[in-house]
Amino acid sequence: HLDPSIGSMCPTPLAKIDPPPALAEMEPSRSPQGQFVVADVYQGMGPNIQRGQVKYLRVCEEVRSELIRLPNGEYQKDHEAYLDWYATPVHKVSGPYGWPSYVAKATHGIVPVDEDGSANFHAPAGKVLYFQALDKDLNELQRMRSVVQLQPGETRGCIGCHEDRSQAPPRLPAIAARRPASEPEPPPWGAGPFAYEKVVQPVWDAKCVSCHNAKDKDRIDLTGTLDGDRVPASYRTVISRGWVHYFDWTYNVEHKLAEAGTFGTLRSKLWKVLDAGHYDVKLTTEQMHRVKCWIDLNCPLWPNYQFRLDRPKSAGLAVSAVIDSAPGGNAQPKVTPENPRPEKYPSATPRQVFSGSLAEQEEELRTNKLMLRFAESRKKLAADRYRPAYHFVSPESQLNDPTGLCFWQGRWHLFYQVYPPDEFPNPADIPKRRQHWGHAVSNDLVRWRDLPYAIYPDIERMCFSGSTVVEASRVVAFYPGIDAGQMVAISRDPLLLNWEKIGGRPVRCPAGDSCIWKEGDTYFGLVGADNLVSSKNLVDWTGHGGFLEGNRFPLGDAGACPNFVPIGSKHLLLSFSHTTGGQYLLGDYDARIHRFKPYSHGRLNHGTVSPGGVHAPSAAADGKGGVININNINDAMPSPDWDQIMSLAQRLTLGPDSRLRIEPVAAVASLRDPLQHVGETRLAANEEMVVEAIKGNTMELEVEIDPKMARWVQLNVLRSPNAEEQTSITFYNYDKKLSFWYDTRGVVC
Repeated sequence: HLDPSIGSMCPTPLAKIDPPPALAEMEPSRSPQGQFVVADVYQGMGPNIQRGQVKYLRVCEEVRSELIRLPNGEYQKDHEAYLDWYATPVHKVSGPYGWPSYVAKATHGIVPVDEDGSANFHAPAGKVLYFQALDKDLNELQRMRSVVQLQPGETRGCIGCHEDRSQAPPRLPAIAARRPASEPEPPPWGAGPFAYEKVVQPVWDAKCVSCHNAKDKDRIDLTGTLDGDRVPASYRTVISRGWVHYFDWTYNVEHKLAEAGTFGTLRSKLWKVLDAGHYDVKLTTEQMHRVKCWIDLNCPLWPNYQFRLDRPKSAGLAVSAVIDSAPGGNAQPKVTPENPRPEKYPSATPRQVFSGSLAEQEEELRTNKLMLRFAESRKKLAADRYRPAYHFVSPESQLNDPTGLCFWQGRWHLFYQVYPPDEFPNPADIPKRRQHWGHAVSNDLVRWRDLPYAIYPDIERMCFSGSTVVEASRVVAFYPGIDAGQMVAISRDPLLLNWEKIGGRPVRCPAGDSCIWKEGDTYFGLVGADNLVSSKNLVDWTGHGGFLEGNRFPLGDAGACPNFVPIGSKHLLLSFSHTTGGQYLLGDYDARIHRFKPYSHGRLNHGTVSPGGVHAPSAAADGKGGVININNINDAMPSPDWDQIMSLAQRLTLGPDSRLRIEPVAAVASLRDPLQHVGETRLAANEEMVVEAIKGNTMELEVEIDPKMARWVQLNVLRSPNAEEQTSITFYNYDKKLSFWYDTRGVVC
């Protein structure tokens, strides 16, 4: 159509019609899962695979890297050394097949395939998923080379595996579609991100390293020893020598559809050697499953995207265990290590096993070596005028995160990361000391009494931050053991002096800063602030994916030291950011689907995390609808003999507006001397005013400031008469200051 006034191409005639019927609004699903239905997996499989060969589908995930939000609100951009943030350092280790996967992978389990090739199963929503077709021996026959996602409650379907896009679905209804959806059966080592050192290395340790180690004349080293690139010797050996087959992930490599059965496990030289008979080496079914799964995930090394040079320089201990029995309730599962080993990281700190009654324990504490040492240390350090008078501080050396706060048999128990000096007695070597769980007890949350160290490293190199859950007859601690895995320890005695780690081995669970609670007969935990796991027996943990639903408040790096507790009719999730300090999410918890929907967010620290900032939280319900929370406070001026303190205990409650209220616990009032009051005072600009009546090294200030148009207002305490020395508390009204985190210069925020 041509018109002098307008130009048009491809005109479309329109006619008035009746509007189509409007569909009713759908109620958003609150399920953490969706559903997949496959009509016939053999459609598109190709001639290499015969009907009946495919027995399972493995549900896999490409683990995404979380964006890190900076204090100024922007997201951290890509790093110049971006290759060092990969889940496999492909620029440091590769083989004849090119690059293995530099993306972290996870497996959620396997689901059955019916005799007609159909499958019907649940899968986690909001994840980047793909599927693998497996034979009866869990060998990968074909792999989905694209990805798919599910919305909560969504059902999706496909015809087959790499079928022609123009192909119609089968006419007959699939067998699997006529039955309820299957739940993925997690692997024996647990669902979640795949960690080579935790899952595969124990196989080499059990079957191979006695011959193939650093002394092997053929230089076949299958130990977990880390080289300068942080790569285990076994990983480098297997990849670089081409013993396992994988798809090349090198940039700009053209990817084509691979014929089924021609890659991965089925093409790996490793199995040809073992199947032909390699001396007396025989892998168990589970050991074969571990190695095959790793190969068919395209050989990832690490389960996350941590900066390579921040990873451990020495190998950790990965463990395979056989569960003999795992009764529910409060019974402790019996765990027999598959390969019993002595403590890998024994502590040099004295340790005593205490009797079972309170009276006996109190008597034994009178002569306990650590209690006597603590008393002597406190007496010595009391001469330091900078050491706190009413905030809790470690009796010796330095402390770090509070962890596992709980109320047990009429007393509050505070656990905390502490660095005993026994292994490195020189104060200059404090950074080399290893974290144990320190322990103190109180009747009022203000006056604390030292107790001996509670949890010691042994198979783990250090005991990091976790939490506890109190049951009728015991207290359960859930925490990450560095260079070992996630740990569970149990205590039953009156003062929680004796702790036993379940089976003396890590449990089958992702590892990280964590918290734990119990609903009915099921334990739930958070590993990080948004990764939910559950267990019936404390040994085998199942991953459930993201915990937060509809969260409008990006966590950024605030995934450390999670604490999830009920508060009034709501729930509270406290956590810690290494840039902005302690913070919280307040919201509604749906116990039916185990998801938390926040409606409010706040920070426990309104400056930078250091110097002098609020660090990690440790929280417990107070039994009255409130929550008790304790944080540690970073140093503003380091001490050569001790470092960091605990905040005063806070009571958190829910206000009438369903917002958080924070106040010191009531017992703080018992510390106060008579009040000294200074009335309304006008401060002259650029001048210091000395309040002569207020003196002392220990004080509590309640100050209300109206800064008007001042750029900043400063309170100087611990001030010498002529201001040669003082500690400044500054409120910046307009100025923005540089922050520091330990030795790392921060950003202008």
